[in-house]
Amino acid sequence: QTLPFLMGVNPYINDVYYIYWDAFQALRQVPAIETRADEEEFSDLCDYLLEKNKNQLQILAKGLAEVRASPGVRVSAAFFDNFLDSFIRDAMIRRLLISNHFVARQAFKLRQQQRKGGKEVGGGA
Repeated sequence: QTLPFLMGVNPYINDVYYIYWDAFQALRQVPAIETRADEEEFSDLCDYLLEKNKNQLQILAKGLAEVRASPGVRVSAAFFDNFLDSFIRDAMIRRLLISNHFVARQAFKLRQQQRKGGKEVGGGA
């Protein structure tokens, strides 16, 4: 929302913006997770968003290349570098958070399966 005009109207950059805006809106509307069904629904949404967002870096790079090649662009290389660094860092953080959720979810499911089978997790002597 604070990008220079030429970047904001680039169709590739605009696509990436709306991918993230839609993801934000979807996550913002998730109610508190209180049941396993709620968690299952949240996990399905995370799976969907990860799949939908998997190519955003390539799309963004194409848009930035177009903007850089545009005549009369008065945006410094440092701005592009900082913008891309910030984007990549934020994307990595989002993926890490979602990945941690899935790891915790798998551990919980495994523990539940072991308990149903009569085994206790971490049970020593």
